Amino acid sequence: MKWLLRVVIAGIVITAVSGLNLFRHEMTSLPLTAAEWRLASQVVFKPVPPELRNWRSGEYARKAWRGAYVGPVPITLTVYDMPRYARTAWDAIQQWRVAPGKMAFFKNGCFGIAESPGATQEDLRRFVHALWPGDETLR
Repeated sequence: MKWLLRVVIAGIVITAVSGLNLFRHEMTSLPLTAAEWRLASQVVFKPVPPELRNWRSGEYARKAWRGAYVGPVPITLTVYDMPRYARTAWDAIQQWRVAPGKMAFFKNGCFGIAESPGATQEDLRRFVHALWPGDETLR
């Protein structure tokens, strides 16, 4: 019976820790490279200006990084630091509406948007996948 209690407690602890996302990637700046793209410039916004919060749940963004990448096609990357509760980056990716030349992603607890009018969806996918290690959800 003791082992059952230990299993239940371990399950509760694991669920609580994963739900709070305590071990997520903490960004200090955008990656310098992603596949064959290289960071040319970046700006950090804290607080996030209204023009960068123009999507549902955007009002909850606490900080944002915007970078210009040069490579086969230029790509603009915007990554948002979202709260770890209620309206999270996961909520943002679920609400995103697919648009040509844009790809939204949820990766390592952050919500991001990669955009380039001249890029294919495969270009954007390759770029996002190479940003930093971790699983991603793409839209």
